[in-house]
Amino acid sequence: MSNDFKSIKVENLYRLQEDIENFILRNQKQFNSLAYLKN
Repeated sequence: MSNDFKSIKVENLYRLQEDIENFILRNQKQFNSLAYLKN
């Protein structure tokens, strides 16, 4: 049972990491636009 729990936690971590990377990639363009406008 504890092994299942561990694997589930690891799986969720990987999924969370993917979500964060996707979020950054999605917003990268907006960040670049803001930086461009600032300069």
